[in-house]
Amino acid sequence: ADFYERSTRMLPEPSWGRDFVYPDDFVLVRLCKPGTLRWNGRSTLITSALRHELLGLQRCSNRWDVYFGPILLGSLTTTKRRIIFNRKPSNMFRDQVSPMSVE
Repeated sequence: ADFYERSTRMLPEPSWGRDFVYPDDFVLVRLCKPGTLRWNGRSTLITSALRHELLGLQRCSNRWDVYFGPILLGSLTTTKRRIIFNRKPSNMFRDQVSPMSVE
C-alpha cells in the first residue's frame, strides 16, 4: 500500500464498448453469463460468444426475431413450456457475400 499510485489514464466507459441502440419497437434483453436468454420465466441458449450482450427482439407475427445490432441471429418461438431459439440458416447469408468473391 505504500507504493500504490493511482493511474492518471481513464478507461473508456464501459471498457468493453457501448451497447447497440435499437429501434423503439424492439424489446431489449441482456444475455446471461453462459449466453442464455431468460425471457418470460423461461430460458434458451443463444450463444456463449455474446454472453452479457444486449440483444433486440422484434415481434414478427408468431415469432420474435433476435438481433445483435444490425445482425439477425435467428428467431424465438414459444410453447406453453419452452422457448426455442432457431438460428438463422447459414444459406441466408448468401446475399451478404463480398463483391470481390468468386461466387
